Amino acid sequence: ISCITVYLFALSEGKIIQILTNKQSVFIASISASAFLIHYVVLWLIGDIITCLNISQLQPYIVCITGFPITIFLSLDKNFK
Repeated sequence: ISCITVYLFALSEGKIIQILTNKQSVFIASISASAFLIHYVVLWLIGDIITCLNISQLQPYIVCITGFPITIFLSLDKNFK
């Protein structure tokens, strides 16, 4: 199976290969490692800010709304083309 997969990637044929190598998939792959590494710190900092502002009843909503965009923004590779 692995030989067939390598062969199909070399030929760039097939729907699955086209899906895995399109621009959006490559973009997500380029930011996923750094997003994984920084998401805990971002969510922890947002949680601390919410605690300091004494609005902890809204914490789940604020973390979801702000944590994801901040993590993605900080994960963007400036050299991505």
